[in-house]
Amino acid sequence: MEFMDVMNLYIRRLFMKCRIIKNKRILAGIVILGILLIGGVVISQAAEDEYRVHHNITIDLDGGVCDGIYYQSQIDHGPNQGQWRDDLGTGLYLSDRNGVYHTILDYHASIPKENATTSNYYDCVGITPYVRVGTVSKDGYILTGWEVTGGDGDYDDYGVDGVRVNIGAFADENIVIKAIWERYSFVVHYDAGVAKDRGISTIYIPEDEKAYYDRGDELKGLNEQAEASNGLMFAGWSFDRYGDSGIIKPEDIREYNEDVTIYAIWNYVITFDNNTVTEVNGHMDDITARLGSRLRLTGSNLSRIGYYLSGWNTKSDDSGQFYTTMSVVDLTPDDSGKAVLYAIWQPIFYEVHLYNNRPDEASEDIHVVDNGEWDWYEDEGFYSRFYTYDEIDHLPVVKDVYTLTGWTGYGWEMEDGTYIEGGADGKFNLADKLGKIVDVYVVWKENIYNINIDSNGGYESDTTIITGYEKENELPDAPERPGYDFDSWNTVEDGSGKNYKDKDTVSKLVEEDGGNVTIYAQWKKKKKLCLKVSSNIYQKSFVNPLAATFAKSWFGNNQDKSVGNMMAIQNKDCVQVWNVNRTGITRTR
Repeated sequence: MEFMDVMNLYIRRLFMKCRIIKNKRILAGIVILGILLIGGVVISQAAEDEYRVHHNITIDLDGGVCDGIYYQSQIDHGPNQGQWRDDLGTGLYLSDRNGVYHTILDYHASIPKENATTSNYYDCVGITPYVRVGTVSKDGYILTGWEVTGGDGDYDDYGVDGVRVNIGAFADENIVIKAIWERYSFVVHYDAGVAKDRGISTIYIPEDEKAYYDRGDELKGLNEQAEASNGLMFAGWSFDRYGDSGIIKPEDIREYNEDVTIYAIWNYVITFDNNTVTEVNGHMDDITARLGSRLRLTGSNLSRIGYYLSGWNTKSDDSGQFYTTMSVVDLTPDDSGKAVLYAIWQPIFYEVHLYNNRPDEASEDIHVVDNGEWDWYEDEGFYSRFYTYDEIDHLPVVKDVYTLTGWTGYGWEMEDGTYIEGGADGKFNLADKLGKIVDVYVVWKENIYNINIDSNGGYESDTTIITGYEKENELPDAPERPGYDFDSWNTVEDGSGKNYKDKDTVSKLVEEDGGNVTIYAQWKKKKKLCLKVSSNIYQKSFVNPLAATFAKSWFGNNQDKSVGNMMAIQNKDCVQVWNVNRTGITRTR
């Protein structure tokens, strides 16, 4: 409504009142007062800028935020008509209807602030001023639109992208630009999480429920515990199925503004089984682990004689999943809510060195026998091989690795004096520490053999000398034999072997233990036959005729000897000795 129209209306109403007032003096006063009022307004209006417009602009985002508030202006006329500027054309010289030039800067129009009221004067010459509110948001709420009050002015609603208000089109001084929000509702879905992934049935999982922004503390399911059928321990709810983001508290979900799935987080117990009936030193405490999360084992303090702990397995027979003592594990518990890891023991291995241990008394050198099962170290002088604890095995028979002439290796001896028989199978546990070296030495025994003394027709009885291989033995005195002289000793009865003289020393005749060798006396036949008579007078009449015939036959060339000469011959020089007496002739040697 134009200013003059307003004044005309005011004057008409004033005159209508005058009709009612009968006192002419009062009426004249009222008319004069009206004329003065109208004249003052006209004078005042003429003194002011006719394009100067005043507004109190309130921007109410109702708790929301925006990315900016600024002025825009659109040129009303002229060659740039219709163009937009992100300001009010500050700095342009404009003239009012009275021809007075000035700039918008003269009006000090400040930019409105969000959630505040800004009072400004505007110059509407040649441009149309607008207030632009940028993109808006409010956590947990949806913008349903914009509400602008202050007359019938126009504005452009861009939704969450903001609003543009034509200030010049509003008649009222007070303009309110308000964002209209609706609180967001969402659905909370409850999920069994990893338990469902692993095929573990659950007894109770809360039903899905509707929630409102800033009302998470009223969620029924969030404050309830899920329950599994196999003894899993419920730890709480999480935004991720493994609980890496932590356990949800009511305030965590209070600010959520969209449908969300939360997952049950489960704990279970890992127990450790020694997996042996033998004694184990040390103890492994149970571990509480989170289902679906990877957990690193922290080693072991278990020990067992002759074995080392190689790791753990989900099966006691080592047929399941194997883990080292420092592995990262992700296990699925059994029906008791526990996951059992069984200790897997490996027997230790150790190294055995075989030394020949040649005796100081031995006169021969050790002979090293080639053995494909053992490694020979020439510089160190030993055989070597690895053994495994508790496995059936044996040390070799000595003769399969070392031999010594005249000696027998009966077995092996450890440094602590423990005797070990070679070739005997059994659980061969010479050490119980991994990688230990065990030195063992041959036990030698000097071979014993028999030297049989055979007089080979002599008077002396046969004898036997029992002796050791290294021992020196003196042969016995020469034996006697009628009609023969002792010649020598020999290793062969017919004298074709090795020959020894009377009282010679012999040794090392037999290498084998328990062996035998025979030494035979060797003889030379005597050439004399001696006849002895009972008196110095040989009388044929005293001799039996048959005996005399035999004597002549036996003595041969000795018949010409006198009885006296024959009596003088020593018995040892006679091949045979015969006595002749009254009764006849008798051989005494």
